Amino acid sequence: MAAATVAVPAEWIKNWEKSGRGEFLHLCRLLSENKSHDSSTYRDFQQALYELSYHVIKGNLKHEQASNVLNDISEFREDMPSILADVFCILDIETNCLEEKSKRDYFTQLVLACLYLVSDTVLKERLDPETLESLGLIKQSQQFNQKSVKIKTKLFYKQQKFNLLREENEGYAKLIAELGQDLSGNITSDLILENIKSLIGCFNLDPNRVLDVILEVFECRPEHDDFFISLLESYMSMCEPQTLCHILGFKFKFYQEPNGETPSSLYRVAAVLLQFNLIDLDDLYVHLLPADNCIMDEHKREIVEAKQIVRKLTMVVLSSEKLDEREKEKEKEEEKVEKPPDNQKLGLLEALLKIGDWQHAQNIMDQMPPYYAASHKLIALAICKLIHVTIEPLYRRVGVPKGAKGSPVNALQNKRAPKQAESFEDLRRDVFNMFCYLGPHLSHDPILFAKVVRIGKSFMKEFQSDGSKQEDKEKTGGYFGQIRNTKKSSQRLKDALLDHDLALPLCLLMAQQRNGVIFQEGGEKHLKLVGKLYDQCHDTLVQFGGFLASNLSTEDYIKRVPSIDVLCNEFHTPHDAAFFLSRPMYAHHISSKYDELKKSEKGSKQQHKVHKYITSCEMVMAPVHEAVVSLHVSKVWDDISPQFYATFWSLTMYDLAVPHTSYEREVNKLKVQMKAIDDNQEMPPNKKKKEKERCTALQDKLLEEEKKQMEHVQRVLQRLKLEKDNWLLAKSTKNETITKFLQLCIFPRCIFSAIDAVYCARFVELVHQQKTPNFSTLLCYDRVFSDIIYTVASCTENEASRYGRFLCCMLETVTRWHSDRATYEKECGNYPGFLTILRATGFDGGNKADQLDYENFRHVVHKWHYKLTKDSLIELKESSAKLYINHTPPPLSKSKEREMDKKDLDKSRERSREREKKKEKDRKERKRDHSNNDREAPPDLIKRRKEENGTMGVSKHKSESPCESPYPNEKDKEKNKSKSSGKEKGSDSFKSEKMDKISSGGKKESRHDKEKIEKKEKRDCSGKEEKKQYPFHLY
Repeated sequence: MAAATVAVPAEWIKNWEKSGRGEFLHLCRLLSENKSHDSSTYRDFQQALYELSYHVIKGNLKHEQASNVLNDISEFREDMPSILADVFCILDIETNCLEEKSKRDYFTQLVLACLYLVSDTVLKERLDPETLESLGLIKQSQQFNQKSVKIKTKLFYKQQKFNLLREENEGYAKLIAELGQDLSGNITSDLILENIKSLIGCFNLDPNRVLDVILEVFECRPEHDDFFISLLESYMSMCEPQTLCHILGFKFKFYQEPNGETPSSLYRVAAVLLQFNLIDLDDLYVHLLPADNCIMDEHKREIVEAKQIVRKLTMVVLSSEKLDEREKEKEKEEEKVEKPPDNQKLGLLEALLKIGDWQHAQNIMDQMPPYYAASHKLIALAICKLIHVTIEPLYRRVGVPKGAKGSPVNALQNKRAPKQAESFEDLRRDVFNMFCYLGPHLSHDPILFAKVVRIGKSFMKEFQSDGSKQEDKEKTGGYFGQIRNTKKSSQRLKDALLDHDLALPLCLLMAQQRNGVIFQEGGEKHLKLVGKLYDQCHDTLVQFGGFLASNLSTEDYIKRVPSIDVLCNEFHTPHDAAFFLSRPMYAHHISSKYDELKKSEKGSKQQHKVHKYITSCEMVMAPVHEAVVSLHVSKVWDDISPQFYATFWSLTMYDLAVPHTSYEREVNKLKVQMKAIDDNQEMPPNKKKKEKERCTALQDKLLEEEKKQMEHVQRVLQRLKLEKDNWLLAKSTKNETITKFLQLCIFPRCIFSAIDAVYCARFVELVHQQKTPNFSTLLCYDRVFSDIIYTVASCTENEASRYGRFLCCMLETVTRWHSDRATYEKECGNYPGFLTILRATGFDGGNKADQLDYENFRHVVHKWHYKLTKDSLIELKESSAKLYINHTPPPLSKSKEREMDKKDLDKSRERSREREKKKEKDRKERKRDHSNNDREAPPDLIKRRKEENGTMGVSKHKSESPCESPYPNEKDKEKNKSKSSGKEKGSDSFKSEKMDKISSGGKKESRHDKEKIEKKEKRDCSGKEEKKQYPFHLY
């Protein structure tokens, strides 16, 4: 064995059972990652298999061990049998040349042991006949060689075609005479077919050439469509289905020369054959020119030229001589345009429209850019002609004015043409679709335009006359003939959507158009306009979805909305919109199942009701959990479970919290109203009594509604408490888990609507309150509040407003914890979400020292406020992007407690710079004084002073910034406090009083803040050694 490099060392073979087998499997797994056959890893994989097999041939490894490991490797690549057969082929040649019989025997044993990995067919292709005979795959090698020679001769040397020299011209002459005779008598296609068979057999005619002659005669005799169609159907029953399409394709190819012009008769024959399904459009389409990409390039070029013409309209008027020259150039260009190259696809399309094959015509136009086909006058006129024929009966009945005769349009003599419209309802079948493809090019036929207007007027008159019979006549003056509909507008819209089954299609189109605004139209429009269009489309979707959920009955809604996996995978609906549409359906299913369980087992205990509610949730949501798995790659579910994902997207704010304040406010209004009724002396007693009863009933209804929602929220919280242990799997890291949670859940939903923004903030707090395993509340809030500039900059104006509402709600929670130590200790002190040391997955407990204490939490909150202020004000002001300034979240820009005013901040920064300059000057003077003193001081005093300075430097470094605090214990705090002197009030030591001022969002920035910010930036630029000493960081 001669090899440049050894892939399988001898040590692996010696220690095969202990470690060699595992090393070899690991090597093959790495080499199998690249599936390309041209890569070096593919050759290395072949080399590894070759060396392993050669060790078996040398006797260093047993063939059973080799076959077992090859069986394991076969899972790595689909082409493993072919690679193994190549290796055996090389070894077969090599062992045949060797004189040692033992190696040949080892090779035979190895191949026999691997027969279940490589098929007999592949081995018969690669190995020598003698080897195959020794393996028992063939009986005799000599017979195998003879059979192989015979098969090759039959495949490559035997002539398959008819000998054309034996054909006689008389046969074709008789064939043409047979097809060209008078067909008006008792001559049928079956009789002609029998004569054609006789001619083929008598004169040795080529059947394909006979079929070609039949098509030629068909072109010349278009009036006998039925006869030739019947003849071709009978003839094709004896041929392969593709033969007719290939011959027709060769005819089209003959006219694809530079100066060739395809005759209209060939287009008509092809169109008739397509209409009677004798050939398939996809098979014929590939034979036609130009190609689709050429058509697309031509369309783009025409668009560019049109834009250039529009641009030239704004140019300055030239002199008369130059104008004459330009007019001549335009005339030359128009002459060029009038003689376009032969477009066989448009020619076939025109023929299809003329014979009334609308279905195949639609298929061809769908392959082209919008309105490309109709922009050609001949195609537009053909569509108009087809519309004329289709609407003729209806127009004659309702559209012809009195006294007008008009020119009747004859119907097509084709049973497969679109049915003519007899009523207004028939227009929906094909005519409206034809107008959609025709578009603005209806201008080519003003007569058709007049017909459409007259039919529309007749429809309005008929509609009004029907309405006047049902409705009372309105008073004169005010409505001008309009019909007053007693139904509400919402009811009319609902009826129209249900009657025409438009509810779901409209929702899907809005959801898809929302992304289409960006990815299809965004490149050509101004960024601000794209954002405005996106917001309008999104707001319409939310409004329309809310209308459907509130106005449609639950049965109608459920019947029309498919499952979540169908919405996302088949209809390509964005996930946020898909869950928005599916959410009411889940709530109804759970409520219905819960009511069924309550009726089946009557029990008044609250525990029983909670248990039934949880059971109903599991029964309804189990299929949803399985369905959402297909929405994301499998790696996502290593960190968050499908149950958690579905729970987040299926719940609403109604499920998480009760708006007690709103209920209380409305109840107080009713009480004030009842008191005003009592004090009103002018109101009659009967009316006063009715008004008070109405207010009392409404008040009771509100209280009952509040109680009902409280019970529902309690049931939901109990359900979440049971589910929380299975929510976050965190198989990688908790940081990655928070990333997936924010990326797939929080960020998409918090910008969907205002109530969803509040819901996301409340859900994060709820996950924290439930003490959910593997959920770091600290990391979650830090990731949300850090670097919001990138998130806001990628939002539209309305999305930024909703995102600001989300941040505002998140800050309200943080502020509540920050405002009071007791509140913090109660709601955060013992919770796993505030662990500062990220331990192994599944371990959420820890010592009290591992928890973030209250003072350090205030440090972290200061960091968050600083980052929000910097991102939303400072960087936006320094940048020149006005769009970002417009996108600043309103709740942040309006909050005086959380952000500084821009002008005050600028003044504060100026004062900070002046103080820094003064401080730097004082520092240089002190340094100069120290250096002078050091010259006069004894050496031992200088050494002791350096040691003291080093100790203080370490103390200062440990308590620099709240945003990267190491969370020291109480002893460290005392130690730091003891080392701080009265002269160091402006230094970096921790001061709780100053932290209170910083956290409360004061408008002045002290020197203490500025130093901490500078040191944080220096620390961020430093090496990794400083970061390693902290057990937990919030970057």
